[in-house]
Amino acid sequence: MIESYHNLTPAKLHLSELTSLTLLALCGAIYPSILSAVYFISFLAIITYWSMYLPIGRRTMNVLKVGVSFYCAVHSTLLYVSQMELFQKVFDLSSISFKLIGLPVVFNSTCINDTLMAPVMLSPIDHWPIYLNAAVLLIYFIYTGLQYNYQQLEDVSEMLEDLTLINDFVALALFCRILSKKFN
Repeated sequence: MIESYHNLTPAKLHLSELTSLTLLALCGAIYPSILSAVYFISFLAIITYWSMYLPIGRRTMNVLKVGVSFYCAVHSTLLYVSQMELFQKVFDLSSISFKLIGLPVVFNSTCINDTLMAPVMLSPIDHWPIYLNAAVLLIYFIYTGLQYNYQQLEDVSEMLEDLTLINDFVALALFCRILSKKFN
């Protein structure tokens, strides 16, 4: 039973990395823009490195994930802020430059006059990549956060196992020493 668990663990780790990379590729490919290019270039760099049969260490991969997750948080915040009425008043989000940057208008909330509340208008349904991009960004951020926390817990449990083995070895050595003194 223990051997099958240890054989299954590397498969789970590889599946976890594959899922993370798939989400990274989706973040970069669903809504192509300048902001999404970071995800796609990161994906291409990691896959190219792996295609040369060069392993990426766990610590290096975690640093990459934390960096891209931080960028994902900033990107999601920019998407959220760009939907606010104040931001839409200050900047013309319908211009080509904001579309190239990757800040599309999902909720159009421009006021007609000061007495009426602004009607919330969604983008047309044929712009589904806009909605899917926001969802995939959120899923990627949550997934990499959970994966990073799980790997940190796994590292701590491995350290505790090593300490337990060291303590057992020290206890056995002390026990043997006490026994040798009694019999000598």
